[in-house]
Amino acid sequence: LTVMQRYLVSEEYEVLGADPSQSLADLSGERHLRVRLTRNNCTPEVPVTLVQFAGGWIVKAVDLTKAGNPQRACRPPN
Repeated sequence: LTVMQRYLVSEEYEVLGADPSQSLADLSGERHLRVRLTRNNCTPEVPVTLVQFAGGWIVKAVDLTKAGNPQRACRPPN
């Protein structure tokens, strides 16, 4: 959990919305969101999967490979 926290720490964050490939009729109980982190002049977008649990939502998965290395500068755009 400490490693995950290091990768997800940010100065601010913004929930950009649901993954556009996910159907509104999806009955799996999962929601796929995109979250933009802002740190050290970098703004990676990180996919997050939520699942319904006890009347609310909890995080099931986070794609840390999209978060970038918090100890390195941003890679230049291709």
